[in-house]
Amino acid sequence: MLVSIQEHPEELGVLVEVLKSGMVTSVSGYPYKLPSDAKCDVMGALWRILGVNNAAQRVFGDATAFSLLLTTLHSFQGDERLSEESSLLVYIKLFTYLLRLMTAGVCGNAINRTKLHAIISSHTFYDLLSESGLLCADHEKQVIHLLLELALEIVLPPFMTSEGVMSADVAGNDSTGFLFTTPSGLVNLDKGRVYNAGAVKVLIRSLLLFTSKVQLEVLDLIGKLAHSGPFNQENLTSAGCVELLLEMIHSFLSSSSPLLSCALKIVEVLGAYRLSTSELRALVRCILQMRRMKCGLAIIDMMERLILMEDMALENVSLAPFVE
Repeated sequence: MLVSIQEHPEELGVLVEVLKSGMVTSVSGYPYKLPSDAKCDVMGALWRILGVNNAAQRVFGDATAFSLLLTTLHSFQGDERLSEESSLLVYIKLFTYLLRLMTAGVCGNAINRTKLHAIISSHTFYDLLSESGLLCADHEKQVIHLLLELALEIVLPPFMTSEGVMSADVAGNDSTGFLFTTPSGLVNLDKGRVYNAGAVKVLIRSLLLFTSKVQLEVLDLIGKLAHSGPFNQENLTSAGCVELLLEMIHSFLSSSSPLLSCALKIVEVLGAYRLSTSELRALVRCILQMRRMKCGLAIIDMMERLILMEDMALENVSLAPFVE
């Protein structure tokens, strides 16, 4: 089967449909629910197919396999067979196999990147993820790593455990704990290229659901990705990350949260590359809202630096009306 996808694409499509429905039919014709371990086995088989067959990615996209992000998360709801603790262990294993399958399916494929973006950027995906329970303190770091793998298209085997991927303990590393060990060596994610910015949008939307230390680490990493060059700046701004950051800033403008400073630094870098009219208006609203508060000075200072950093040669920069 691994070499026959081009001649028999329906075989891969059947596997995708089995995962979507979660049901299989026995020889006697009776349907039964696919166990979670069997789902992982099917996703592992698909991951291997994508790795050895050049035609498989096209078939994978044509089979609307990226909708598995929604159907799999939706299947987590209403499953009362296990205790909450046991179910989360089952769910995080399925989610690991799912995200690494998606990464293999999208890696280096512009058409599939567009299909992935439409789903992972949707409010439906975020709602299902936030309701799954996987963003709890026990699993948040693993979810973050999986989303970063997807964003940067770092393809890893789905059966590789989180202990085998995380080369340094986040809690014991002051610079960044988001380091990966791959067969090719150590990968420092803050130097990576963002191909799928929709995954970064999920991190921003989920930020306030993480524990406080992890919130700062995630913002620090996003800031480093934003600083790494125009490739990332183009993809992050095009995906609407600035608008999401400004929406998040509104939730703690009146507080002394350290998140404010971190978020403003990211807005400063990305805004100097591109700032839409709606994002500019949101930024001005923040300034007006905080004009009598001390932390409002930080926004004004950031805005001044942003104007000074502005590259007027870029057609997509929209700060000129504000300057006038």
